[in-house]
Amino acid sequence: MESLYQQKLSTFWSKEKQKLTASEMLIYIFLLHQWKENEYKNFTYSDYEIAKELKLSRQTVIKIKQKLMIERLIEFSHCPGMTTVYSFFDTETKEHSKPSKRNGIENGFAIEDEFEIPTKKEFVDYVKTLYNYKKQFLYDVMKEYDELQKNNWVTKRGKARNWIAIAEISMSKIVFNYNAQKAFDQLKK
Repeated sequence: MESLYQQKLSTFWSKEKQKLTASEMLIYIFLLHQWKENEYKNFTYSDYEIAKELKLSRQTVIKIKQKLMIERLIEFSHCPGMTTVYSFFDTETKEHSKPSKRNGIENGFAIEDEFEIPTKKEFVDYVKTLYNYKKQFLYDVMKEYDELQKNNWVTKRGKARNWIAIAEISMSKIVFNYNAQKAFDQLKK
């Protein structure tokens, strides 16, 4: 039986390659490989790391990942100064890939048509499973959830379609702010 990775690669070569340049194909295949290495779950990778590994400029990487998103081959969430969280679309249906289903979440992402706003408990419980979570961040996580609710889950990028990625990006922002404050406090001493 052909793996999900092989299916996506095969479909890509038969239907999508005519639309893309060599550099765009390189980045798509690189991201596809990272997705496979992460067991078909969402993953993070910085533009800088991709540029360094593929010997491309960071601006080229940014421009190409935006085109891949427009072509609906990938989806990503990005917060300035943070790594990008990537997801893949099924190249046949242009929907998120659906290799497995756990607790109503497929491939680590809430699917666009099935997006249900999580309860505060679900949101907080998920964030607590992230590697960079610490107990001292609980108040900030709850405040972030309240802010999302207040804004009807509309972020700077538009209406949220993926609460898992939003939770991960929120946690990254909280950690970044915590570390920045800690560094500032050190400078004051």
